[in-house]
Amino acid sequence: MVDRDLPQAMLLDLDDTILSYSAHAEPCWLSAFVGDNLEWEVAVPQKLGLYAVWHDPTGQGLPPDSTIQPDRTIYSLSELLNQNT
Repeated sequence: MVDRDLPQAMLLDLDDTILSYSAHAEPCWLSAFVGDNLEWEVAVPQKLGLYAVWHDPTGQGLPPDSTIQPDRTIYSLSELLNQNT
């Protein structure tokens, strides 16, 4: 049984067969997951210990009822090139 409260990392192939698994994955701060889907591209990567950047190209902000908090929000992908923000 997998403890869902622990950070976990899995490497899956295209058929969702588990190729490797670590129940004690350490957060990786040198990599970031960037996407515009809060559930799949922010919440899930954060649960795996990744830094998650939410791309909000429309500038509408987080939905008022969102429980998901990205580590960073960008409005243009070019913001990823500016290391001072």
